[in-house]
Amino acid sequence: MDRVLERLNYLISDRKDEYESSLQQWYKESRYYKEPTLKELFGESIGNDISKFKTALEQGDDISCFVSYFDDEAKNYGKSWYDEDLNCIRPGYEFEAKVCFNLRNIAAQAIGVPEARWENYYEGYGRA
Repeated sequence: MDRVLERLNYLISDRKDEYESSLQQWYKESRYYKEPTLKELFGESIGNDISKFKTALEQGDDISCFVSYFDDEAKNYGKSWYDEDLNCIRPGYEFEAKVCFNLRNIAAQAIGVPEARWENYYEGYGRA
């Protein structure tokens, strides 16, 4: 379980590094700077999901439900869709799909389920 928690913390710290690299140095050194929250790093919905998942991992709760949940979330975020206003196919949300995909694989590792392949989740400009 420590390996799984380590992998989750790596996902969070990697996003935090990416987020902080976009900030100006003077702001990071100012008194107004604060550590970003999960909601600021990943968005409100995924930030809440990560928080619940991390709490379940730390408390040793059953996390098997998270595999199917993150699996469904990754597929939904990754779907392309037809935008009637612009009359075109819009790509899926790659960032959100990738985060949920990684969370799905972290949860799968924790319960011994095989990890999934990325190609099954993100359509890009594919099927709408």
